[in-house]
Amino acid sequence: MVNGETNPELIEDIEEGFIEDYIPLPRQYNMKEYRMMEEFIYDLPAGRAQDALDAAIRGKGAFHRFKDRLYNFELQEKWYKHRGR
Repeated sequence: MVNGETNPELIEDIEEGFIEDYIPLPRQYNMKEYRMMEEFIYDLPAGRAQDALDAAIRGKGAFHRFKDRLYNFELQEKWYKHRGR
């Protein structure tokens, strides 16, 4: 296992895709946030917002895209209430 404290240059190379033999593991914080995003999305009524948010959380950059879509559909306050539970 490699972590950012023991070899920050290697971690940076992995995250930027320069080294394809390694896959960075998600941090525990990221996993919790990701699960919260999924729960929020599936609690929404079926429709465009749910579909767009579901697509937004797939792949690299999910957190940023999710936040952008929240603002597109004016769901940011609903998200913050959900997150604060």
